[in-house]
Amino acid sequence: MSAPTKPAGLAAANQARAEHHTVRSLIKGVGFSFEGKRRGSCAVLATSRLAGEAELRNWRHHNVFPRVEKEERLQQIFAWADEHKAKGRPWGLLSPKEKVILQVLHDARDYRTGRLDFAYSQICAMAKCCTQTLSAAIKKFERLHLVEKWRRMVPIVGGELGSARNTQINNAYFLKLP
Repeated sequence: MSAPTKPAGLAAANQARAEHHTVRSLIKGVGFSFEGKRRGSCAVLATSRLAGEAELRNWRHHNVFPRVEKEERLQQIFAWADEHKAKGRPWGLLSPKEKVILQVLHDARDYRTGRLDFAYSQICAMAKCCTQTLSAAIKKFERLHLVEKWRRMVPIVGGELGSARNTQINNAYFLKLP
């Protein structure tokens, strides 16, 4: 491997940076995590992961299951949530709308790859709810360990010097059992 040469011009420097990132991502397995390491005050850098192989492996592991198993999982989760009904409350851990949202998430996943990375607006349209309700429901699902959410980002190729190097994309969701 030869020593890197200095690129001429801003566009060439950005291209070299993007190529370096691509090579580094391939070597490290694309989806490596920066957990525990502060990457700046920007929310995209501080809490996001690079989209890539790690999430594909997790989607295959958590989200690929047949329709029959999906129905059994939902029945188990709803029964578990109803068992924890507090006295004087009309329902258990999950409200009827949260049950609908959880069912929509299970239905929206790609049954072959397990991919589940819809935008909030798309999930809201499927569940017929507002973004505030969806946001609260997903936070509750995370607390109950029913869903794991990854904020994701991708590098910007050909960006100008001093501008953002990454941009946030849709979150990745992984379906779990309590």
